[in-house]
Amino acid sequence: MKRNLLLSTLLLASASMAAQGFDGSFDEPWETCYPDGKTAVGTQPKGWMASSVCKNFIITITEELVAPDTDRMEEVNGHSVKMWNNYVGMFGIGATAPGYITLGTSWAYGDVTNVGKPEDTSDGGSYGGIEFTSRPDSLVFYAKRTHAQEAPANGSFNSKEKAMAIFYSWTGTTSSKVITGMSNAPVEIDMIDREKDILGMPTGSEVTGDAKLVASVEYPIEGDIENWTRQSVAIDYKSDGNPEKMNIIFSASDYFNRSELGTGNALYVDDVQLVYNSRLKSLVVDGKEVNGFSDGVFDYQLPADLQGKDIVATAFGKDATVETVTEGNVTTITVKDETAMGEKVNTYTLTFKGVSAEIQLPVEIPALTYGDEVDGLGFISNNTKDALAYSFSKEGVLEVGEDGKVRAVGAGEVVVTASQPGSDDFTPAESEPMTLTVAKAPLNVSLADDAWTWRGIAVSTSNMDKGKCHYTFVYDGWKWNDAEKDASEVLSKLPTVSASAPKDAEAVGSERAAKLSGGAAENYDLKFAEDAKFKVVKNKVGVYVKYGSNTLSTAYDDEKISYGKRCCGTRRIYLHDRLF
Repeated sequence: MKRNLLLSTLLLASASMAAQGFDGSFDEPWETCYPDGKTAVGTQPKGWMASSVCKNFIITITEELVAPDTDRMEEVNGHSVKMWNNYVGMFGIGATAPGYITLGTSWAYGDVTNVGKPEDTSDGGSYGGIEFTSRPDSLVFYAKRTHAQEAPANGSFNSKEKAMAIFYSWTGTTSSKVITGMSNAPVEIDMIDREKDILGMPTGSEVTGDAKLVASVEYPIEGDIENWTRQSVAIDYKSDGNPEKMNIIFSASDYFNRSELGTGNALYVDDVQLVYNSRLKSLVVDGKEVNGFSDGVFDYQLPADLQGKDIVATAFGKDATVETVTEGNVTTITVKDETAMGEKVNTYTLTFKGVSAEIQLPVEIPALTYGDEVDGLGFISNNTKDALAYSFSKEGVLEVGEDGKVRAVGAGEVVVTASQPGSDDFTPAESEPMTLTVAKAPLNVSLADDAWTWRGIAVSTSNMDKGKCHYTFVYDGWKWNDAEKDASEVLSKLPTVSASAPKDAEAVGSERAAKLSGGAAENYDLKFAEDAKFKVVKNKVGVYVKYGSNTLSTAYDDEKISYGKRCCGTRRIYLHDRLF
C-alpha cells in the first residue's frame, strides 16, 4: 500500500523501512528477478527475492511465479504482491513449482529423472535473511487467497492447499551441503543459514555452526479469502536474548510440504508489519491523525499553533499504558507494556515550534537528458531559508553533487521526493512524489576521414582483419567521463558499417557511400552520419618468380600481371599499370 503523504512532519519511507529492516508496503520500485544470478525472469519487491524459476534442461526454462498486483488501498503508485504455484516443464517432463517471496535467497533443485515419482528428490526453499536485533510481538499483514477450482492440463491439483506466512529470527550461523540446479547438472553448495537448519528440521545433511533459534512462527492461511483481511500472528519466543538475523517468507503453497502443491493457487499480500506492543499504533493531534506516522519513528516536530491541542496516543498492546507529559513546547509520550516479549518501554517526543512548511510539486516536470546538470528540480516551498534535499527511488539516474547540483547520471525513470529539515522557524516537510524521466543523450556516430577500401572489395570486419579495408568510428556527444572509456565499455552493442562493392569498376581515388547502423546504449540514442564514405585505394597483389628451386616474391600495388614467351627455359613476367 502506498504510504500516506506528510503534511506537517517529515517521515521518509526510508525511515519507516529502516525501523523494521524491510519494505513491507511493496510500493518501492520493483526490481528485476535473476533466479540464476544472470537471467531475468519477471520482477520482485525491493529487498525481497521471488521464487521465479530459471533452469537449464536441454534448453533454458523460465517461469514467473511472483508479480506486482493492485494496491490494497488502490493507490495508483502502490502495489501488493501476488505469488502463485505453476507448472514448470517441457516435453511432458515437469512439475508444479511453488510461488513465494523471502527476505533471504530462494533456491531450487529439480530431479528430472524421478519427477512426479515417489522417489522424486526435487527440493527448494530459502536461506539467509537480513540483519535484525529486535524482538517484535507479532507479525501483521493483509492477505487474499484463491484456489484453482479445476484440475490443470499439467501439474498437480489441490483446491484445499494452505498458504503460509513464516517468521524466524536467530543468532549465529549454520552451514550444510545442499544440491541445487538440475539432476542432469547438479551443483553442490555450502548453504549458509538454510531455513530448515535454523528451525531444526531434518534434511538428511550434516549441519554445522553455532546458530540458535530466538523466535519463530509458521502461520497457515486456509480457505479462500476474497477480500483483503488483516492477519495478526503472535511470535513464539524460544529464548530471552536478542537475535542477530531474521527472515520472513510468504508462500502460495504449503511451504514445507511439497506433496500438497496445487497449480494455480495464489496468495496476495500487502502492508507487512512487525508489531511491538509497547509502541504507538496511532497518534492524533487536534482531532487529526498525524499523516505518515510510523511506530518506529520516535521524534516529531509539529507546528507551534498545535501546542496545547488534544493529543490521543493509542498503543498496540492491549495491556500497554500510555502516559503523556508536557514541559514547555515539548510533549513526551511514554508507552509501557510489561507483557511484551521484547521492548517493554518506548518514548515518543513531540516538539511544537515553527510554522508548517509545505513543498509543492513543480509547475512542469523538468525535461532532463543524460549528462544534464541543473541547480534544482523546480519544487516550491514556503520555507526559503533551508535548502531542499532530494531522495530518489533508485540509484543510477539522478544524483546530487557536492555543489548541490542535480546531475542526470543515467537514462530512465525515477521517483523524486523533495524534503526540508525542521528548524526554529519551520516544521520538517516532504513533497508528494514526482515521477521524472531522464532521456537518452544523442550520440553522433560517423566514420573517420581516413576510412579506405580496396577496389571491388565489400567492407566487412573480416576484410578489415585481412587488411583489405580500414575504418574507425568517430563518436561526438559523450557525457561525463564516458569519453575516457573505450566505446565497448559504454555501448552495449557497437555500431556496424556496410559498403558493398559496386558492379561497375571503381577508380582509384573515388569515394564509395557507406551506411552506418545498429549499436545500442543504455544512456545514448545513436545518430548516424548520412554522408559516410570510403576512399577507394589501390589493391595489393602478391607476385612471385620461381627460378629453379628458388622463389622470389614481393607485392605490387595495382599491377596487371601477364606472362611473356618462354626464352631459354625461362618465362618473363610483365607488370602493367592497369585496372583489374
